[in-house]
Amino acid sequence: PLKNIADTVWTTPKDYWKSAAHYFELLETQGIGINTYPLVGHNSVRAKVLGMDNRPCTDDELRQMKELVVEAMELGVPGFSSGLTYTPGMGATNEEIIALAQVVSEYGGIYTTHMSNYSGAGIEKAMDFAAETAWKAGMRLQFSHVAPHGEELYGKGQWLSDLIGGYRARGVDCYADVPSYPTIGVWWGPRAIFPGWLYNWKKPWPQQIREIQDAIRNPEQNARIREHIAGIIAGDKTSFLGQFFTFHSWDSIFLFECRPDSPYRKYIGQSVGQIAGAEGMDGTDLYFDLCLQEGEALSTVNILEKEEDRKAFFQSPWTMFGSDIYAIDADHPDACFSRFQIHPRNFGHAIYVIETIVQKNRWLTLEQAIHKMSGLTASHFNMHDRGFIRSGYKADITVFSLEDLHETATFLHPIGYPTGIAHVFVNGVETFANGRMTGDLGGVALLNRPRAGARGGHLFRAEWIVIAPALWYNCPHAASTQPIRRRRIGDGSAGRRFRKRHHGRGHLEAATHLLFSHPLRHPLPAALQHRRRHHRGAVRRQGGPRRGGRQRQRAHQPAGQPLCGAFVGRDRRGS
Repeated sequence: PLKNIADTVWTTPKDYWKSAAHYFELLETQGIGINTYPLVGHNSVRAKVLGMDNRPCTDDELRQMKELVVEAMELGVPGFSSGLTYTPGMGATNEEIIALAQVVSEYGGIYTTHMSNYSGAGIEKAMDFAAETAWKAGMRLQFSHVAPHGEELYGKGQWLSDLIGGYRARGVDCYADVPSYPTIGVWWGPRAIFPGWLYNWKKPWPQQIREIQDAIRNPEQNARIREHIAGIIAGDKTSFLGQFFTFHSWDSIFLFECRPDSPYRKYIGQSVGQIAGAEGMDGTDLYFDLCLQEGEALSTVNILEKEEDRKAFFQSPWTMFGSDIYAIDADHPDACFSRFQIHPRNFGHAIYVIETIVQKNRWLTLEQAIHKMSGLTASHFNMHDRGFIRSGYKADITVFSLEDLHETATFLHPIGYPTGIAHVFVNGVETFANGRMTGDLGGVALLNRPRAGARGGHLFRAEWIVIAPALWYNCPHAASTQPIRRRRIGDGSAGRRFRKRHHGRGHLEAATHLLFSHPLRHPLPAALQHRRRHHRGAVRRQGGPRRGGRQRQRAHQPAGQPLCGAFVGRDRRGS
């Protein structure tokens, strides 16, 4: 069984669910308002077998973890997730992650990862390992909440996009989800600034600010706080903790809210460093003055992203939006997660995308933004009957007025439904109307239901061919702008012939998804050099469909180079 380890961090009932089967039973019994796409968690599996030890596993422990993963996959779990910066996952070796991913791959599952490092010094290595895992296991990959965050990644928004494109060009079917707000990690200013002995993020802000004000007025505690702040500013920023759990300088702390009659109100939207310069004060002195004068009305946010980098990454064809939230009930603010200091994205994520990124900044069209929040996600996660408004698809639909769509949640008051949303339908059930929940719950667990007599499931049958445009590897003359074509394998005679031809061949790893017209960073893996010979029926040759006889090679294509086509749909047998 998969032990619920949430009680080690959150105040949930201990062992609320004891297995994947029990979890799905609870969802069905109590009902849920949204659809859930469950993933078997590496940390949950590891905690069940090793406890919270950060150490490599033994062969016997790896065997036990594989059995737990199989148990979940047999129940229909559509994928596997890892959190490699958290206990006990940080103790895992690369070989352990790859071994478990290969088990999931046998069921056609996806791999999503909160990587081991998101800093400028380590993000490329961490992404390389995730891509290697997906490649060796022959599975799709999702990089979780990637963003050009931190001073080391300033100016590298396009570089991040190109990095993902490079993995795709080498055969890894991967995307990244990017948070819509310019905040990652410790976003609330006081939590990033003050020491742990003073600031407790689980307490309400009105209670916290009174304790902070008392500490600032106390000479001894004031000196301790200043020493802590000086250490943060001068400290290492390359580690995960340094990158995401502290602020880097007063230029990264921005004033968002203050009292209506405050003399600082004219500075809203500027950083503490900018305000301190305008007022002729030291940054620490100014922030202390803000705490004393503004009290509960003070809202400061830690932002370590540049607008030009955000724009480049949002516009990348390899990114989709990820909310990075948990469910909050506005009508029950004392519920478990609602008690903590939450982010306004819990209620405003999609609205921020449309209102700010689309309408204000004009970085994306409305159609592009909605696709990155629906169709693109559904396609990559193999939800074949969701993500689009089409006949026969599930009715997961939000009806809104573009003119009236506005956020109400703020960093200071983060619980609040947006305006302008008329209806929300989940599987055809109206769950939200006129600004309130209706009480009807239409959500389901999106499981890969097993077929009778087979290990495969309907979400991951070999039913799709993905063909990249004609392209020779590393050929600078090849076009890189043609779209990837998807062809469904039907149940007719052509589909039966295709399945018969490829039955039992094992995994056909994706060869490439296309791409760039410039040379790639790494050589084509040897495993792909012969892929075309062994599986030539899975892809069309250069020049499109055959019309009798072998298509003639184009003059600019170097002889002996492999074609770039890709077969990605497969059932659990790999056929």
